[in-house]
Amino acid sequence: MANLSTQTKKSIDYDKDGDKCYQTELLLLDRKASEDTDGQEETEKAEEEAALVAMRIEEMLKTRFLVTDSETKEMRPVKPSDIVILLRSVTNKAKYFKNALAAKGIAASSNTEGG
Repeated sequence: MANLSTQTKKSIDYDKDGDKCYQTELLLLDRKASEDTDGQEETEKAEEEAALVAMRIEEMLKTRFLVTDSETKEMRPVKPSDIVILLRSVTNKAKYFKNALAAKGIAASSNTEGG
């Protein structure tokens, strides 16, 4: 990301060393691949993905996962407004993520215009 930008609109500095207190996470959903996917199966897949992400976000909020405050530069517990979920297809999947988060009591909003 350092090659693309040195700052965002909120003035977060993406230096070449990055923030050393974070580790990248990869969530894997073990699902058998099927060559014939109908609308029902795609819906189930999206719901399962959303549930997995919502579970991880809920865990981060409950355990008070630490993030760096953009204004004070001090560590503080994560808030829902700190979290962004990037989707390849917002129009088709955002509703599943909003529903999964709502089921966990986590407020969420989405921009379904895409682009």
